[in-house]
Amino acid sequence: MVKLFYISLLIFIFSSNVYGGFLNDSDITPISSNNDVVRYYEGFYLIDGYSFVGTSKEGKISTNYTGNYTEDTSTFAYSNQTTNYPRLKWFYTLSIKDWIPFIYVPTYIVEYVENNKKPGLQIDEDEIVRTINLATLEFQYEIESGELENSDGMKFKVYHISVASSTGLFQINYTISENPIKINGTLLSSSQSKIDIGIYNYYNHTFPCYPTSCYSGPSNKNSNLALLSFLVARSGMEVLEEKVSVNNDLGLSVNFEWAKTANIQVENSSLNEIKCVYTNSSGYNAKKYGSTFIKEYIDDTYVFLVTSFEGSRPSKIKWDTIMGGSALGFNNISSKCIYNPLLIAIAFLLLLV
Repeated sequence: MVKLFYISLLIFIFSSNVYGGFLNDSDITPISSNNDVVRYYEGFYLIDGYSFVGTSKEGKISTNYTGNYTEDTSTFAYSNQTTNYPRLKWFYTLSIKDWIPFIYVPTYIVEYVENNKKPGLQIDEDEIVRTINLATLEFQYEIESGELENSDGMKFKVYHISVASSTGLFQINYTISENPIKINGTLLSSSQSKIDIGIYNYYNHTFPCYPTSCYSGPSNKNSNLALLSFLVARSGMEVLEEKVSVNNDLGLSVNFEWAKTANIQVENSSLNEIKCVYTNSSGYNAKKYGSTFIKEYIDDTYVFLVTSFEGSRPSKIKWDTIMGGSALGFNNISSKCIYNPLLIAIAFLLLLV
């Protein structure tokens, strides 16, 4: 069972009304809440991160609950103290017995060279050049919020949390809204978080030394980058083409969804390109890449995700995902990537030259 009731020191409740930075640069539009709910999120600073607790103002997204509660709660919590891996926890709660936990934990950045004609990283087949353990990085976070008004004239807040390593190599940002919104073309329910993941300047990065090991830095090979991560849930999960779904009997959708394309800038280029993202989840020794540490605080099932980004020696990767719950029928990310086997074959032949 996921250890939901972890101990955290509530330092103070934060209240902010700053509309700038990411929110100011984003296209955010309120959408109808006919098949969703409007929430009031209250934020708490924790000793190792933050927490947002959002209670529905009226109704619930569950369609299969027969208890007495007429409202539900969506909770997001970021922390990185227990394992030092940055992670986002989401909990949906109707009662003590009726709740759903879901956790996302990125653990490693991998530099690899394609050794076969298959798109993306196959850990047992491709050449792994370097790995960066995200637990060895230090992270800081900042929170901004903005206020909008929906079609009913009701004001609501949108929160954006930026989490970045101290060196700027890895960044993972979360956006949460009290009202369902459309943000930069993506639909987001009030029980979901839009997660923007970024890897920056890996090939120009200075890697630190630690008491037990030293990173030798990036190679000069014609390599690609991949991100390894875990999804953890109390019940079983189903891996689909563009998402991982959590099985539940409360009558709502619980997913981790991802775009099949990413905004990528390759080395020595100023051009931002939309390139393919390849995600798979089977056949690997997950213990080597973080599952042992994750099991220390989670006793449940997990899915091991291997996400690979198209483009040799990228200097910037920006990738969109969504995590959380929604009413049945609420659609989020929609993106397509056309796989061209000829291009993969050409790239493979170039490695042999």
